[in-house]
Amino acid sequence: MDRLTPRRGQDRGSSGLGTARIGFARLFVIGAAAAVVTVAAAAAVTVAAAAVLTMAAATPARACALRVGWTPWTPYMDRTADGGLVGIDIDATRAIAAAAGCTVAFVEGEWSRLLYEVEHGRLDALPGASRTDARARYAVFGTPYRDEAMRLFVRADDAASLAAPSLAAFVGAGRRIGIVRDNYFGPEVARLASDPATADRFALSQSSHRDLRRMVRGRIDGVIVDHATGVLAARTYDLRDRIAVHPMPVHATRVFLMLSRTTIDETLAARIDHAIATVREAGRFAAIIDRYLGP
Repeated sequence: MDRLTPRRGQDRGSSGLGTARIGFARLFVIGAAAAVVTVAAAAAVTVAAAAVLTMAAATPARACALRVGWTPWTPYMDRTADGGLVGIDIDATRAIAAAAGCTVAFVEGEWSRLLYEVEHGRLDALPGASRTDARARYAVFGTPYRDEAMRLFVRADDAASLAAPSLAAFVGAGRRIGIVRDNYFGPEVARLASDPATADRFALSQSSHRDLRRMVRGRIDGVIVDHATGVLAARTYDLRDRIAVHPMPVHATRVFLMLSRTTIDETLAARIDHAIATVREAGRFAAIIDRYLGP
């Protein structure tokens, strides 16, 4: 029997940006045969089959309850002053779950820990995720629901002197870059960060916002983060005149609601994937993004 409620081996509890708007462009026959039948018998079979199909179509999908991880990450996931949860990925997850007939309980944690919880079936889903081969071993990646552009942010006063044709040239000159631990920033960052010759050029942290403030103070030379997060963080901490976006592109990627292979079966994964397509076709993802990033 297909399971539509996530499979779990233990009980679980639950856990909560104000809306910011900035002016830049918005960055998913039944066939039956018998050798010999009478006309009346064939008609009876047809009527019976039609009744079965009608009953199946009218049967509502069983409800599901999803435990979904989240981590503070403006403008995608954040908590308001009154404790509510908001953000592009929070709102997108709620829309997807509603379209799939699921309820959602959000659980807060650091990104590395949330990945671990998805891998071991303690969380059912995690939004804002890029697909990697390592993650695909324990999570299902269906249809992406938004795009993301990773950029290198540098100090505005040093932008001219920090010109470089590639990330390899940037770190090869002895410069250090801040990145959030266990986030995926594209193949070039992954290669350089794992190469013993350049690994120490990357400062791992749990917060890109903290990295940007450290960069302004001269502790590191650059920060790689998605464009929207960097721009909004600059507004939040009044750093707009102190940081700049390096012209060198880093990585463009698609973003998914990753689903735990331990708790989400194929039927429910397909149902969620269909919900993503439904929400996209209705224009709701675009409306959500516009609400946070529109003019």
